[in-house]
Amino acid sequence: MKLTALAPALLALAAILLAGCGSDDEPTRAPAPAANATVKIEDFLYAPKTVTVKSGAEVKFENLDTAPHTATIAEGAMKFDTDTIAKGETKSVTFDKPGTYAYICLFHPYMKGTVEVEG
Repeated sequence: MKLTALAPALLALAAILLAGCGSDDEPTRAPAPAANATVKIEDFLYAPKTVTVKSGAEVKFENLDTAPHTATIAEGAMKFDTDTIAKGETKSVTFDKPGTYAYICLFHPYMKGTVEVEG
């Protein structure tokens, strides 16, 4: 058998082996927690929806929407309320304790976001 006859079979085998590289079965690494973060409020959404920060970090909430908003946690270990954030305003909250903090907008409770704080 000539080498040229084996070439198509070798190429097919190589394609099958390479297809397995980078599969979804590999665990994904979470991004390292940030020293500080900014959450933009636009189109009645928090973006990003989840931020991960280090303990002691400051999270800024920047309102780019036409409507006023808040970032508020009313329950749990840490309670905070930015009060009303008007269009173009920024308010900040410092997160001192590790944990996961889910917040909403008091004016639009369907708006939800999360701050994950790592020690």
